[in-house]
Amino acid sequence: MTHLRVEHAGPATTVQDAGRLAWQHVGVSPAGFADPLLASLANALVGNPPEMAVLEWTLHGDTLRVVGGPVRVAVAAWAEVQVDGQPAPTFRSLRLHDGQVLTVGPLTQGRHGVLAVAGGILTPLVLGSRAAHVRTGVGVGALLPGDCLPVSADPAHDEPDRRLPPEHLPTRVDTLRVLPAPQLPLFQPQALPLLLAQPWRVLAADRMGLRLAGPPLLLLPGVEPVSEGVVTGALQVPPSGQPIALGPDRQTMGGYAKLAVVVTADLRHLAQLRDGDAVRFVAVDPPTAHAARSYADAALAAALAAIHCVHDVLPFESGRLLRLLS
Repeated sequence: MTHLRVEHAGPATTVQDAGRLAWQHVGVSPAGFADPLLASLANALVGNPPEMAVLEWTLHGDTLRVVGGPVRVAVAAWAEVQVDGQPAPTFRSLRLHDGQVLTVGPLTQGRHGVLAVAGGILTPLVLGSRAAHVRTGVGVGALLPGDCLPVSADPAHDEPDRRLPPEHLPTRVDTLRVLPAPQLPLFQPQALPLLLAQPWRVLAADRMGLRLAGPPLLLLPGVEPVSEGVVTGALQVPPSGQPIALGPDRQTMGGYAKLAVVVTADLRHLAQLRDGDAVRFVAVDPPTAHAARSYADAALAAALAAIHCVHDVLPFESGRLLRLLS
C-alpha cells in the first residue's frame, strides 16, 4: 500500500473533502473544505474531481515521506515547499518517488493551504465523507507524527505535470459581502449600520468560527432568540455583542441571534483571515449575491481551463534523472 508518512505535523492539519452536508438534520456538522477554491485547483492539478479528499493545514504545513509510490501531489498555498531539501513550486503538480520527503513551511499569506494527491487521500469514509471534524471525533483527527495516510500510486505516472499560470492565482480581499439575516428585526436599529461602518478585528479563529472585535451589536430589550438552524458564514451575536462568523466546523443549531450572513462567494475569504486581521462588511441584496456566485464560478472555470502541461525538470528531480541516465 502506498502512503504518506507524517514526519512532522503542522498545528492543525486535517483531511477534508466537500463535507457531509446531508446529515445536518440529525446534528452532524458538515466540516469540509475551508477554502473550496484552493481544493478545486489542487485537485485539478493532479487530475482529481473537485470534491476529492485533500490535506488542509492551518498556518504551517507538514513534512511527509512517500512510502511506495510514485505519487503525484500539488500544493495550493502561499508557502515555501521543498522536496528532499530542494525548492519545489506551488500551484503545480509534482511527481514524488519512494522515500522522497515533501516539506511545506509556514504560510506567507492566508490561514489555510491544501495538498492534493492523485487518487485522493484514502482515509475511511464516515457517513459518506472523509472530512475530519476534530471536536466530535468524526473522521481522522488532526495529523500527528508517525501517522500514515493511505493514497493511490500515481495512476498516470508517464503523463507530464500540470501548472496553473500565475495570472489565474486566487486573490485575497478583506471586504466581505453580507446579506441581512432573517433575525435582523430582533436587533436594535443601529446594529446593522454599526456592522458596516468600520473594520472588525479577528480576535481568534479556527475551523468552527472567527471571533470578531468591534462595537457591541445589541438586541432589542427583552428579546430571547429561539434556537434554530445555522449556516456557514452566519454572523451570530452572543450577549457580549461581539459577532462570531461561523466556519465549516460549525454546529448545526444555534441559540444566538444572527445579524447577517456572508455570501457564498466570499466564504473562502472569510476562512483565510488570520488572528489580528481586519475585515470590513458591505451589505448586498440577493441578486447581487447570486451574481457574485456566478462570477466566482466563472473565474474558477477559467482557471481550470488555463491549467496546462509542463515538461521542465525541477531541482529535486535532476539528481534522480542523472542516476537513471548513468
